[in-house]
Amino acid sequence: MSVGLKNMDLSQKFETYLLYIRNLCSKKKMYFNNTMLLYEKNKSQNMKSTAYFLKAHGCIPSDCSIDSLLDFYYQASALEISCEDLALMGATLANDGVNPISGKRMYSKENNRCILSSMKLFGIYNASED
Repeated sequence: MSVGLKNMDLSQKFETYLLYIRNLCSKKKMYFNNTMLLYEKNKSQNMKSTAYFLKAHGCIPSDCSIDSLLDFYYQASALEISCEDLALMGATLANDGVNPISGKRMYSKENNRCILSSMKLFGIYNASED
């Protein structure tokens, strides 16, 4: 998805992402929490330093604007996602990448497998901090 978004401005990227999330959640509308956006932006120093570290190590393309990248992240973080939405996202992953309500394939089988593997890895990592 990110490769196709490269030549879009920030508002176009967010609209594309929003459409994707609406399809994933089988919703016509999604809500945006401006308070959360401002909260995320106010605590952004750690995010900014992490992003520059990743860019310096080649994990973020050299021509990518960190400010633009973080603005997109803050907007995406401010979408209101319900427990039902999360359950449907989980059911889509469990259904091999096919949304069980709409029947739309949201992820290829290969991408679905990679997502599940990453989730397992992150879960093990997060649990190891306890």
